Amino acid sequence: NAGFYYPRGIAVSADSSTLYVSHYPSSTAYIRKVDIATQEVTALSTVWYPWGMALTPDNVYLYVCEYGAHRIARITVSDGTNVHVYGGGGVGGTSSGSTDAAGISALFSNPRGIAIDKAGSYLYVADSNNHRIRRIALATHAVTTFAGYSSGSTNGIGTVARFYNPFDIVYSKGAGTDYLYVADRSNHRIRRITVATANVETIAGTGSAS
Repeated sequence: NAGFYYPRGIAVSADSSTLYVSHYPSSTAYIRKVDIATQEVTALSTVWYPWGMALTPDNVYLYVCEYGAHRIARITVSDGTNVHVYGGGGVGGTSSGSTDAAGISALFSNPRGIAIDKAGSYLYVADSNNHRIRRIALATHAVTTFAGYSSGSTNGIGTVARFYNPFDIVYSKGAGTDYLYVADRSNHRIRRITVATANVETIAGTGSAS
């Protein structure tokens, strides 16, 4: 059986035939592919410090949070060799910050969670050390701050709301209203964001670890 070293993120194909797993044996780490039927494990690609991942609805691209390099990478699933830095990292390639801009001119700080909307138009990133949820328009690579601004626990709309080290994020694809659910790690809470309005509310957790 293949071994893993601190697996961090996981994504599943739309037909539920394949898992993609990020694991972390060194700073240059790997994305592995698991055939669910046969349980065969193969290497897909090499990236830096991978964490959360999201597949496009057509299974063409896999987006990966390279949290230690402060950027988002895009991998072509068919061959795994076309690794493209999609956003963040700055001109130096691994710079951190909070700048909203397009492509590599945008800056992140330890992004860990990532989700994609049901149309495949936007990525949503839990930008952990910036205490923000960032949105990336896939058509233009434009990165904007969707919710949050600095550490805290305030509910509200957009940048009025506060998070504290958000670690993961999922997109609710089946509900009549589209939501993002956020694991707000250091607040010990689960937050919900209404996508249409960017309204943030707390739906579970008291703020105390238990």
